[in-house]
This record gives sequence, C-alpha cells and structure tokens, in this order.
Amino acid sequence: GSEMYQNGEFGVYPCHLRAGYMFGRKQDRSDLQWSALRRGFLPLFGFTVAYLALSALLRYFSSHAPAKVLYTRRIIFFAVSGLAFTFFLHGWRLVFPLLASLLCYLASTKLRGRKAGPALVWIVSVAFLVSGKYFGGFRPSSFSFFPLLQHAVQYADDHLYKGLYGWDTQFNLTLLRLISYAMDRHWFAQNKKEKDMPNSSSSSGSSEATGGGGGVNTAEMKERSETSPAHRGGGSGQSSNKDEDESGKEAKTRGDTTAKKNELRELMERDPPCIDCFSFLSFLAYILYPPLFIAGPIVTYNAFVNQLFHTGFGQAKTGLMLIVRALFWAFVLEVLLHFVYLYAVSVDRLWLLPGLSPFYVASTGYFTLNFMYIKFLSIWMYFRGFSHVDGVISPNNLIRCVNNNYTFTGFWRQWHASLNKWVLRYLYIPLGGKKSQWWSIWVIFFFIGVWHDLFLVWIAWAMLNCVFFTLEIGVLYAGYAYRNVLARIPMYEVVISWAGALNIFLLMIANLAILYGFGGTKLFLERMFLSDGGWKVFIAAVSSFYAGVRGMRAIRQREERMGLQSDDERRT
Repeated sequence: GSEMYQNGEFGVYPCHLRAGYMFGRKQDRSDLQWSALRRGFLPLFGFTVAYLALSALLRYFSSHAPAKVLYTRRIIFFAVSGLAFTFFLHGWRLVFPLLASLLCYLASTKLRGRKAGPALVWIVSVAFLVSGKYFGGFRPSSFSFFPLLQHAVQYADDHLYKGLYGWDTQFNLTLLRLISYAMDRHWFAQNKKEKDMPNSSSSSGSSEATGGGGGVNTAEMKERSETSPAHRGGGSGQSSNKDEDESGKEAKTRGDTTAKKNELRELMERDPPCIDCFSFLSFLAYILYPPLFIAGPIVTYNAFVNQLFHTGFGQAKTGLMLIVRALFWAFVLEVLLHFVYLYAVSVDRLWLLPGLSPFYVASTGYFTLNFMYIKFLSIWMYFRGFSHVDGVISPNNLIRCVNNNYTFTGFWRQWHASLNKWVLRYLYIPLGGKKSQWWSIWVIFFFIGVWHDLFLVWIAWAMLNCVFFTLEIGVLYAGYAYRNVLARIPMYEVVISWAGALNIFLLMIANLAILYGFGGTKLFLERMFLSDGGWKVFIAAVSSFYAGVRGMRAIRQREERMGLQSDDERRT
C-alpha cells in the first residue's frame, strides 16, 4: 500500500509525500506538528545545550549559597531566559499571553483566599484561549470594531518581529499553568487562615492537598485517584515501603524509581515554604519555564517552586538518558515515515477508495494510533529529560505503551498523565470526585476537547469518550458489587478477556474520532467491517485482542503479586 501511494497508483496525487533523505525514498509529512519539530530540531537542540550549560553554571556557583538565595537566582534566570525564548517563538505577539498572565496574576493576588479569585482566573484564561483560537491569534482584522487598535496591530505586524508561530497554538499549556498558580495560591491562603485560627491543628496546612474551596486531605486525594474516571496523573499513585523497594530495583533498568514518583507527589501536595514563593517573579518563571514551555509535561505550581531550593544535579543522569531515548524514538519514527505511508493514507482518507481490502483499512487505523503514540513519546520524553537535567522533576506522560491498555479507566491513567493529574487536582476533585463522576466526566471531557482545539472532531472525541466511559463505569460498578459471585463463575478470566477485547475496539473508535470526526468514523467502520471479507477481519482482530488482553492481565497480576506500583505509576 505504501508503494502504491508513493507511485500514485491510488489514482490521486500523493500530496503529503516529499523528497526524503533515506535510501532515495519519499517521506510522509502529513503530520504538521512533527514536520515543524523536524524543521526546528537543530535550533531547539542548540538552545537546549546552551540553556543547560548556563543553568548548570548558575547552580554550581550557587551550590553553597543559602537556599533562599539559590531560589531567587534560579527564578530570575528562568524568567529572563523564558522571556527571551518565548519572544523568539512568538515575537511581539507575546504581549497577548503576557496580558492574560498579568490579569490572572492580579486576580489571584488581589482576591487570594476567596473563591472569586480562581473563578476569575478560569474565566479570563478560557476567554483568551477560545478567542485566541477563534480569531487566529488576534490578527488585525480581529479588531475591525476598533480602527485605532486595528491599525496599531497591523503596524506591529509590518514592522516588528512576529516570531516562528502564533501564541494561540501555545496558550493551551499556559492556561493550565495559570490555573495551577491561581488554585495553589488560593489554597495556600486558605491553609494559612486555618493554621492561624484558634484550636487549629498545627499540621493542617502541610498535610492538605487540593480541593474545591479548601483543602482536601491526602488520603481523600489518593482514594479518589483510584476511582477517577478520567485524567489521573502519573505521579499521584499510592505505594507502601515494599512498593518502593521493589520498583526501585527494577528502576535500575527502567530509569524511573518509585522514590522519584512519590517525591513529585509530595512536592505537589506540599505548600511552598513562604508567601514570597508566590511573587510575580516566581509566577513569571513558572509560566515561561523554557524546558517545559513548548510541550510540557505539566508540573503544578507547588511542585515547581518546591524544587528550586536545591541544585537538582542528582537528576542530570536520568535526564540525559531520557534525551537519548527520545532521540532514538524520533529516529524510529523518521524511518517509519520513509517506509510506511499509512498515516498519509489516513489523513487523506484514501481508505474510502474502492479496491482496498478491509484488512488494509483496519491497518491504517491501527498504524495511525501507534504513530501518534511514538510521536508524543519522543516529544514528551525529550522535554522531560530537558527539565530533569535542569534539576526540575516532571512526570512521565506515557506510563504504558498504547497497546497495553484494554479499559478507558486504565488508558486515561497512562496517556498524557501530567494533564490527567492536573485535571484530577483542579477539576475532578473540586467537582466532587467519585461521588459526582457520572456527570463530571462530561464536563471534564468537554473541557479537554475545547482545550485541544475548537474543531468539531475534538467535540466528537470528547462525546464518544464520555459515552463509552459512562458505560464502562456502570459495568465496573456492577462487577465490583458482585465480584465474589462473578469470581466463582467457570472461565471467569476468559469472559473478562473477551470483554476487554471488545472494549479495545471502543477505545480505538473514540481516539480515531480525533482525526475523522463523527461522520468519518462511521464511514471508517463501514469500510472496515461491512465490506466483503470484513467479518473475517473482525474475527481476526477480536481474537488477537483477546490474546493481548490475557497477556495484559497476566502482567498486571504479576505486578500485584510482586507489590509493584499501580498502573498509573508504571512507565512504558
């Protein structure tokens, strides 16, 4: 199929293929995000080396300074380098996200400790996100209602540096940081009030994590994270001392210790040591922190500032290994894009053409999901390694391989784990946790869909995930209520595995909706299963998924026997 596409034998021009650099073959460049990263890799890598060298020198010469002095020097360096880096990316249009950030900072500080503060930050940041995407980053035509402002923006576009790409493509992550700062600032003020109250526990402030309107204790956060229907974080798992010992041994080969996971969770839940940690300079350093600015992973404000009181040189080796592994996976993806053009076939919807077998159509969808996984694996691993070398621990975004999931609950524990943790902390728990998950997952997924983009395909993705998630929650609740009876049923494991195999289809359908939308997904399923021979593909796919689920369950049972970390603590 790839050769047919390259040679134009589908009867259409291969518009997404360009001259490659491997073995005289063409390269699939249908993914705009990956193509942009490929073009900008050398400048990015050069910036990484230069930035880390300066940061290492700063930390080395400050290693014997008091912790407060080290903290101050680091946030100054982060803020200055962040401003320079983001100006290089966005040019003069950086004023728009900076304006949003300033408004959110003022709301957080002037209304600290009151619910109106975080509420106003949510409104301002979401308004900037939606309007920025809708108006294309505020082009001059966006201000036609105000001619003077329209002329000013047009003049700036014509005479000032405009950067590499628009600020609106990057504001998604900035929004998460703005809300994280506002919520953590709000809870810090509330915890301080509680500690200052008569008869209050002296440890109440330090032992509380987040929640709606006030502190939520750590035990409640852990309990909710076990049953959260969507978006749980990679660093919010639970473990015993035995967990730490066992996974610490395996971490010698996996490179991700239990101690680091628990440390990140502790940093996230612990209030910063003083009110000065919420200064404007600290806020700016967090919002613009260069290693995590482009793609994350997302680090909460508390976890970020709590790490800046020591040099963090101990993370350098882990970070360098992550960067090396990220470059390896990027090379693997580049090889695939020179030899397998199924993603271009998927983007161009060439699976609609007659003559393609149902197996080829199914392979297109399966390869598309795996392409997305390898792409994000290499991107997130690179920037995570970048921050680790800089002494800032960030969570693992992809904990398990995309092919090692058979439930929606398990999948959303593993995929984009830092975003999942953010949603758990700032949406799921404030909305009521598992007590309200039947309706809160609709709010959460709709927010995540709009957060990604305003295209209808993201709304389709959100709605499909909500429907399938609701069904799965109902089945899991019923299964848990009758677990003792079900466990005595003959061939119980076989039944569960067949159900998991069918659930994998629902997972694939929900995630392909990102690319195809409602109508396209329906057409894709018709071409895959209702064409001649489609039933054979269905039987073969379900059978292979069944075998895979048996293996996945065996792996999880082995991990449970060995006392290893829960699913959301595991790496790929």
